[in-house]
Amino acid sequence: MLQVLRKQAQGWLSESARERWLAIGLAVAIGVAYFLAARLSLFLQTQPDGVAVFWPAAGVSSGILIALGRDVRWPVADVRWSVAIGVIAATIIANLTSDRTIWASSAFALCNAGEALLVA
Repeated sequence: MLQVLRKQAQGWLSESARERWLAIGLAVAIGVAYFLAARLSLFLQTQPDGVAVFWPAAGVSSGILIALGRDVRWPVADVRWSVAIGVIAATIIANLTSDRTIWASSAFALCNAGEALLVA
């Protein structure tokens, strides 16, 4: 009985479990950094059009993907999704706090995540 419990505990703390926690932590860290950069960009909007002058948050997401290397760019595993999930969540939250609709925020979020994957 004790050996079965040890095997289950080792299985729970296996490489895949560590990779999942790493992916979650990476998504949260990227989301926070992207959110802060996006809020900076939204403060720099032009008044008549409401368009951001520049978007430094794109550099955050693209830079992280470039730094992590080729294996992380395409969403095949949990770690590879973490950058896209962090970017999507941060973009939606940042756009909703600046009086945009959920549909516009979602469209911008998908475009920003796709941009990061394409640039990297």
